[in-house]
Amino acid sequence: MISAINFRYFTDGADEDISAVAEGVRFARRLTAPLMREGLIAEKELPGALVQSDAEIAQFVRDKAWGHDASSTCAIGASRQDGVLDSDFRVYGTQGLRVADASVFPRTPGPLMVGAVYMVAEKAAGVILRDAKAIR
Repeated sequence: MISAINFRYFTDGADEDISAVAEGVRFARRLTAPLMREGLIAEKELPGALVQSDAEIAQFVRDKAWGHDASSTCAIGASRQDGVLDSDFRVYGTQGLRVADASVFPRTPGPLMVGAVYMVAEKAAGVILRDAKAIR
């Protein structure tokens, strides 16, 4: 069986996502404008001074930006109906494939996910080691 992983960057709910990220670009520009006037920031690197209109910013977002922390795309669930992964990080319906990153959360755990991701990685490492020892 051949499978493909489609990340669907800015496809599902794209207009809302692109608008939110573009507003973030405009917000950052408003915050940094006084610093640029004072010479504390030399220039805008990305998306750059040439990208100004709403349409140009939206196109930049489509082409270059990651709109959010990738999370909750392969959630752990009690069954295939509840999630993509079992509690041992195995993808339902496959063999030899596990996922151990921010995508395992049923919901985004908060704005700073790194601690939660470290815990997932530690737990997954233990599960994988346990299973490897059981095979021997």
